[in-house]
Amino acid sequence: MDIFRDNKRIGSVNESTFTTKRQPQHFFRKYQGFGISQDILDRLVKMGIAIIKINYEGVEDKVYYTTLKKFLDSPKIHYFQDRDLQKFVSVRDMQSDTIKLYEKQSTL
Repeated sequence: MDIFRDNKRIGSVNESTFTTKRQPQHFFRKYQGFGISQDILDRLVKMGIAIIKINYEGVEDKVYYTTLKKFLDSPKIHYFQDRDLQKFVSVRDMQSDTIKLYEKQSTL
């Protein structure tokens, strides 16, 4: 199922995973990571989403995984244009979560 905000597709949901795409201009240097709008996070909670998957398309394409809980609990916030509250998770934290997820899957 596709997820839209202001008539723009921002990602999709498959089972308990929300997948979204990011490019270099979406990287927030202040927090060294990527953000998701609070209203989207609230919608994902209602949908029972547990995992966030970010497909990064840059000089080097990467896939990052983290949990919805990590975004919800993040103290790293920014208001864009005084109306769009976003919460951020650093790439470093996402890399750690990605490794943990792969280790968990390899033991199943």
